[in-house]
Amino acid sequence: MSLLSRFNAVLAIYFYPYVSKSGIATLAKEELKLFQVVIAFFYVVCISILFKSISLVFLSFVTLFFIGIFFMKRYRGFTGDIYGFSIEVIELVLLNALLFISK
Repeated sequence: MSLLSRFNAVLAIYFYPYVSKSGIATLAKEELKLFQVVIAFFYVVCISILFKSISLVFLSFVTLFFIGIFFMKRYRGFTGDIYGFSIEVIELVLLNALLFISK
Protein backbone atom coordinates (compact mmCIF):
# COMPACT_ATOMS: atom_id res chain seq x y z
CA MET A 1 0.00 0.00 0.00
CA SER A 2 2.83 2.38 0.77
CA LEU A 3 4.43 1.62 -2.58
CA LEU A 4 1.21 2.25 -4.48
CA SER A 5 0.30 5.43 -2.64
CA ARG A 6 3.73 6.95 -3.16
CA PHE A 7 3.80 5.88 -6.79
CA ASN A 8 0.49 7.66 -7.26
CA ALA A 9 2.09 10.78 -5.78
CA VAL A 10 4.74 10.49 -8.50
CA LEU A 11 1.97 10.19 -11.09
CA ALA A 12 0.23 13.23 -9.63
CA ILE A 13 3.45 15.24 -9.80
CA TYR A 14 3.98 14.25 -13.41
CA PHE A 15 0.44 14.55 -14.78
CA TYR A 16 -1.25 17.31 -12.75
CA PRO A 17 -0.17 20.97 -12.76
CA TYR A 18 1.27 22.58 -9.66
CA VAL A 19 -0.78 25.45 -8.25
CA SER A 20 2.01 27.92 -7.46
CA LYS A 21 5.06 28.86 -9.47
CA SER A 22 7.38 28.36 -6.50
CA GLY A 23 7.89 25.52 -4.09
CA ILE A 24 9.88 22.34 -3.98
CA ALA A 25 7.33 20.39 -6.01
CA THR A 26 7.92 22.66 -9.00
CA LEU A 27 11.54 21.51 -9.00
CA ALA A 28 10.45 17.89 -8.76
CA LYS A 29 8.01 18.41 -11.62
CA GLU A 30 10.69 19.96 -13.81
CA GLU A 31 13.19 17.16 -13.11
CA LEU A 32 10.79 14.23 -13.40
CA LYS A 33 11.04 12.63 -16.83
CA LEU A 34 8.61 10.27 -18.55
CA PHE A 35 11.29 7.57 -18.66
CA GLN A 36 11.53 7.64 -14.86
CA VAL A 37 7.76 7.37 -14.50
CA VAL A 38 7.66 4.40 -16.90
CA ILE A 39 10.44 2.59 -15.01
CA ALA A 40 8.61 3.19 -11.72
CA PHE A 41 5.38 1.93 -13.31
CA PHE A 42 6.99 -1.33 -14.43
CA TYR A 43 8.54 -1.78 -10.98
CA VAL A 44 5.14 -1.31 -9.31
CA VAL A 45 3.46 -3.70 -11.74
CA CYS A 46 6.13 -6.38 -11.19
CA ILE A 47 5.84 -6.11 -7.42
CA SER A 48 2.04 -6.20 -7.69
CA ILE A 49 2.14 -9.32 -9.86
CA LEU A 50 4.50 -10.94 -7.37
CA PHE A 51 2.06 -10.29 -4.52
CA LYS A 52 -1.04 -10.95 -6.67
CA SER A 53 -2.44 -7.48 -6.07
CA ILE A 54 -3.03 -6.03 -9.54
CA SER A 55 -6.57 -5.09 -8.51
CA LEU A 56 -5.10 -2.80 -5.85
CA VAL A 57 -3.03 -1.04 -8.51
CA PHE A 58 -6.17 -0.36 -10.51
CA LEU A 59 -8.02 0.81 -7.39
CA SER A 60 -5.19 3.20 -6.50
CA PHE A 61 -5.27 4.68 -10.03
CA VAL A 62 -9.03 5.17 -9.83
CA THR A 63 -8.69 6.85 -6.43
CA LEU A 64 -6.03 9.22 -7.76
CA PHE A 65 -8.25 9.99 -10.74
CA PHE A 66 -11.12 11.09 -8.48
CA ILE A 67 -8.80 13.05 -6.21
CA GLY A 68 -7.43 14.75 -9.32
CA ILE A 69 -10.91 15.65 -10.57
CA PHE A 70 -11.82 17.18 -7.21
CA PHE A 71 -8.70 19.29 -6.80
CA MET A 72 -8.49 20.33 -10.45
CA LYS A 73 -12.02 21.75 -10.18
CA ARG A 74 -11.35 23.37 -6.84
CA TYR A 75 -7.76 24.69 -7.17
CA ARG A 76 -6.83 23.98 -10.80
CA GLY A 77 -3.82 21.97 -9.68
CA PHE A 78 -2.03 20.27 -6.83
CA THR A 79 0.13 21.48 -3.96
CA GLY A 80 2.47 19.66 -1.62
CA ASP A 81 -0.32 19.27 0.90
CA ILE A 82 -2.56 17.73 -1.73
CA TYR A 83 0.19 15.26 -2.65
CA GLY A 84 0.34 14.25 1.02
CA PHE A 85 -3.44 14.08 1.18
CA SER A 86 -3.53 11.80 -1.86
CA ILE A 87 -0.95 9.48 -0.29
CA GLU A 88 -3.00 9.17 2.90
CA VAL A 89 -6.35 8.73 1.14
CA ILE A 90 -5.02 6.10 -1.25
CA GLU A 91 -3.50 4.17 1.66
CA LEU A 92 -6.83 4.28 3.51
CA VAL A 93 -8.77 3.14 0.44
CA LEU A 94 -6.35 0.26 -0.15
CA LEU A 95 -6.43 -0.79 3.51
CA ASN A 96 -10.22 -0.85 3.44
CA ALA A 97 -10.16 -2.79 0.19
CA LEU A 98 -7.85 -5.38 1.76
CA LEU A 99 -10.19 -5.69 4.72
CA PHE A 100 -13.11 -6.21 2.37
CA ILE A 101 -11.24 -8.75 0.21
CA SER A 102 -9.95 -10.76 3.17
CA LYS A 103 -13.46 -11.50 4.51
